[in-house]
Amino acid sequence: LKGLHNVKNERIKNMITVGQLQNMYLCPKVHETAIGEFIQFHPEIVKKAFNTNHFEYEPYLKWQEHDGTCEDVAINPDLMIRRSDGYFDIYDLKTAGLNKKSITKAKRARRRFIDYVQEGIAQLANYEEYFTYKLNADYARIKYQIEVKNPKLVLIVGSWDNCVMEDVVQACRAYPNIEIIDYDTFCHLFLSAGEEVVK
Repeated sequence: LKGLHNVKNERIKNMITVGQLQNMYLCPKVHETAIGEFIQFHPEIVKKAFNTNHFEYEPYLKWQEHDGTCEDVAINPDLMIRRSDGYFDIYDLKTAGLNKKSITKAKRARRRFIDYVQEGIAQLANYEEYFTYKLNADYARIKYQIEVKNPKLVLIVGSWDNCVMEDVVQACRAYPNIEIIDYDTFCHLFLSAGEEVVK
């Protein structure tokens, strides 16, 4: 069944788009790839939420150089988002983890992330390491026009139900260059970005 949904203005269109995204990440059986494909189909979500005019979705970047211990052929970050200075930040998408009561564990003094989130953080660190090698950086620049310098590492995971920001800030003490954004906040950033047309 196919059809058209007419809307009065950009604001209502954005709310419908966010509603579709929320239906996805609030469904426990949806995979990260499905969320990524939805975002790829609706690039305005990323562009407005993160104030960018360009991003690369899942660039396939082969290892050209490493320390000899790498067994992977390539890295495949979910999102490489261009900043206003022309350099790119690295984003990784996890699911909302609705089967988890919280994305952190332990009391304040030993607050840390659950293993599910730790995996995402480790992945981001691996992506960042890729760009520390000149041959890799050259490859990314030539293939995708991606240049990385002091990248912000962002993990999108959780929702307002299991992502208490105070706890996340405490768990991030061990990772000062990592930023955690939950999906509800991601949607809020998009909706509050205004109704200007993203080119």
